[in-house]
Amino acid sequence: MPTDTKKSSARRTDSSRKKGRRSRSPKRRVLLPVPLLLGLLLVIWGIHSLMTSGGRSASQTTGTSSASVKAIQEDVPENSYDSENFVSESDGTVSYEDESYYSVQGIDVSSHQGEIDWAALAEEGVEFAILRIGYRGYTVGGLNADEQFAANLTAAQENGIQVGAYFYSQALSAEEAREEADYVLELLDGVTLELPVFFDWEKQTAEGSRTSNADVSILTDCALAFCQTIETGGYEAGIYFYSSLALDTYDLSVLTDYVFWLSQPGETPDFDYVFTFWQYSYTGTLDGISSDVDLDMMLVSVEDADEEQPE
Repeated sequence: MPTDTKKSSARRTDSSRKKGRRSRSPKRRVLLPVPLLLGLLLVIWGIHSLMTSGGRSASQTTGTSSASVKAIQEDVPENSYDSENFVSESDGTVSYEDESYYSVQGIDVSSHQGEIDWAALAEEGVEFAILRIGYRGYTVGGLNADEQFAANLTAAQENGIQVGAYFYSQALSAEEAREEADYVLELLDGVTLELPVFFDWEKQTAEGSRTSNADVSILTDCALAFCQTIETGGYEAGIYFYSSLALDTYDLSVLTDYVFWLSQPGETPDFDYVFTFWQYSYTGTLDGISSDVDLDMMLVSVEDADEEQPE
């Protein structure tokens, strides 16, 4: 303690001595409880991570709009759909209409739906169908045709329903994706389709699945190889994806020449970027199909539709 403090103490009066003087204890350091300290450190680390990573969050995997998602996919045009114009109808379908676009109702089916009454579907208002033409097995990886494709194609078109196709891919390389597209072209054998042929790659997590530990960084190359081969064969090509696959795996900026088909069940799509088809339900019920069926809409440009009308 400094000497001037001692001199000051000596000059105190007797009365102050009688009252007594508390001795000052050494200054104590304030120690925060360990849990509180750890909590503060975590908060600081979180703020730092957000600032350095551009604010990337789990919302991106579900298609929620955010500045960081837009930065990642900055070369992809955004859609102009107004979320308030998606209307849930009493029959379980969803419709859309504004000054620029209107929706057309459709479904996608495979042999899992069994035999289908396409005349009944046409009466229900189904205007298009995307049919599974084939698939690659998720274990050995063999190529297989959908046993109902030919019958579904003929009956749908006979009832005035526009048809497209999809191939369920389990490709692990661009070469395998090209092989799948060649197989599709062989199955089509020049038949007319009104709508695109879609590349549908989905990870399988079942035991023994060849894609459970797949390097998904090759998916963009796979989609390109498939679509380029389909186009060379004379058909329009497209890519089916769920929003997290689109935002976290595909480089959409190099795929914009192809038609996008978004899978995101709900009453309103939550996806910033361009898409033409939207799969909005996995559990639709329609006359003509005895099981649940996927429900889709096609968003048609009013301008394009007007141009296609005969004069």
